Amino acid sequence: MNIPSWRHVLSYLVDLQVDYRPSDINGDLVVFLSRGKYQLCTANAIYSFEDRYDNFANLFRALINLEYINGNKVLILGLGLGSVPVTLDKLKPGLWEFTAVEIDETVCELASIYGYPKIISPIDTHITDAAIFMETCTQHYDLICLDVFVDDVIPDVCTQVDFLQNIRSCLAPNGLLIANTLAFSEEHRAKSRNFYDNQFLEVFPNAVLVPTHLNFMLLSEKNALLHPTST
Repeated sequence: MNIPSWRHVLSYLVDLQVDYRPSDINGDLVVFLSRGKYQLCTANAIYSFEDRYDNFANLFRALINLEYINGNKVLILGLGLGSVPVTLDKLKPGLWEFTAVEIDETVCELASIYGYPKIISPIDTHITDAAIFMETCTQHYDLICLDVFVDDVIPDVCTQVDFLQNIRSCLAPNGLLIANTLAFSEEHRAKSRNFYDNQFLEVFPNAVLVPTHLNFMLLSEKNALLHPTST
């Protein structure tokens, strides 16, 4: 969608609402134009912000060695407006083959308007539950990004060992899983740390927790970092 020049400039001074959709799954979905980028918000969370979705963007730009990812097949669980593919496509335009899984059809509609026009690489979208998709998945992916939320809550099914094992079975050799968890309150940090310590490490024993922005990012393989560490 083309942004009129005056709205683009104004968005650096104040966030401009450009769309609103009610959702049975996510409640009120609001799209803002903020600092020249489209941002998707719910009542308590930012779902997407183009390449300013800093939890993933900071990893891709500065912390992860993208050469560690041997192939180009990327699975995105939880779509938003498509911040993950937008960011990766800016770093390596046209390289990727994206598969997106999103349960909320309304989110997919918004992504097709505000996100997909900014993506050069092909993207195949599945409107379904991430847990169901992973139960029946027969493909292998070089990178899997887990970014599933309902407002500011990660569904319980996405924190279970069985779900993580299904993801592991769909990772290509040397594949990488990145899971986004919350860390902007003490309660969120405790829940995210508990998930990492008691489920994530059980399935991915060489994992690492990376604090970034207001989130904890969980990586299935610490050697994917430019400067491997343990947290």
